[in-house]
Amino acid sequence: MILSDDDLEALTHRKQRAAQARVLAAMGVDFKRRPDGSILVSELVVAQFLGVPSTPKVKSKEPKWEALTDA
Repeated sequence: MILSDDDLEALTHRKQRAAQARVLAAMGVDFKRRPDGSILVSELVVAQFLGVPSTPKVKSKEPKWEALTDA
């Protein structure tokens, strides 16, 4: 997932996009810019930067067998 505008502001302590980009670059956080100038930062990139172990959100492909039983 992508960080929201509020998340970016909390991470960088900056409101302006140019200032956010400077802070992210100084911290070594990879980011991309959209054509409108807004900033894209992946939650996974931030988790890795912060050293937070992340687990992929994978839906189970196993059927819900309990749904077949009479309750």
